[in-house]
Amino acid sequence: MESKTSKLEIKVGSDTFVIGFPALHEAQQEVANSDARWKILCAGRRFGKSRLGVQLCMQAALQGKRAWWVAPTYSIARIGWRDIQESARSFPETLEPNISLVNMEVKFEQTGGSIAVRSADTPHRLRGEGLDFLVMDEAAFVKPDVWQQVLRPTLTERKGGALFISTPIGMNNWFYELWEMAEGKGDWERFQFPSWSNPLVDKEEVEQAKTEVGSIVYAQEYLAEFVEAGQGLLKPEWLKYFKEKNGRYFTGSENVSLDECTRFATVDLATSVSETADYTVIASCAVTPQGKILILDVDRQRMQAPDIIPRIRQKMAEYDLQWVGMERAGFQLSLIQFAKRDGLAVKELKADKDKISRAMPLAARMESGDIYFRQGAMWLPDVERELMTFPVGHHDDIVDAISYGVLCAQVRREWIAF
Repeated sequence: MESKTSKLEIKVGSDTFVIGFPALHEAQQEVANSDARWKILCAGRRFGKSRLGVQLCMQAALQGKRAWWVAPTYSIARIGWRDIQESARSFPETLEPNISLVNMEVKFEQTGGSIAVRSADTPHRLRGEGLDFLVMDEAAFVKPDVWQQVLRPTLTERKGGALFISTPIGMNNWFYELWEMAEGKGDWERFQFPSWSNPLVDKEEVEQAKTEVGSIVYAQEYLAEFVEAGQGLLKPEWLKYFKEKNGRYFTGSENVSLDECTRFATVDLATSVSETADYTVIASCAVTPQGKILILDVDRQRMQAPDIIPRIRQKMAEYDLQWVGMERAGFQLSLIQFAKRDGLAVKELKADKDKISRAMPLAARMESGDIYFRQGAMWLPDVERELMTFPVGHHDDIVDAISYGVLCAQVRREWIAF
């Protein structure tokens, strides 16, 4: 049964404090009660992985221990930092911690404990600290060498422990290898729960999401299952193609002209011509009266910033596109302003999700047979290769651009007159 509160007794000098934490649900409590030094929690979305991790970090710090919260990137780390701050500010004044916004660190002067939030995309900054406890958030997305070469040594001197929390991303990554390695080892324990193990998540509601996100994404993101290696999120049998003849576009069920369709481009931006840099991708799309999405063209190049806007204009003229969707983030804001000054109709897109989350609607629409690629196009092999290796492939620029195209297609009615 789920308790209303989780209590921790803290002694500071001659004083004793009883700290109440928000209740953990039964599955969270099972992980928290484990005596294993190393714990792996593979769970579906909305399970409450982060809430559990924050509570365990906070309990460690209140007991005078040094804890870290490590995430794959700075942006993901900031999400954990927000939750840690919220928890830290809920304590009584006698235990109120010092919160450093600059260093992303919480220190309890009375107990000597602390929690620091760190990003794994700068591994050299993770060295040199001795830790008692570590939470690795979204562990499947952390670089393979960060644990063994950098973080594991920080727990040696103090004989600290770790909690790895993540949804899986297939079998071709170190998180799956860690999961397999831990089976049957005495100081390791593995936990695997679907989303509805959280009693606040309705199982029927989650099951309905299967039609929206597709079976592969559903199994991974909600059931927390490791998708078969090599299969990825997108299946080759989901690929469909349209033919063009004399200005008519044939999908099998439709025979349309572009004038009958909503037409737009979506752009995944990069600004470098380095051979190792990401690509700028311009995906030209059309949405038919039946709601099918035609991928008319995929222009994938490494370009300098001054060359991007003219290239977008060229594609818009080639397919008589009505507007272009561009991500509103970082340096791209200035490109959006340049595009608007140049007379382009721009719809700003917000990247409020990670790439895999943004690709979920793409997977669902492909599985439903709603997305068609131009048959015989020169760019088609690159597109197919990247789709079939996502999310573990070297590049994902095409997937991101087309994912934005699916997003735009879903809300196209309010943008037609844009």
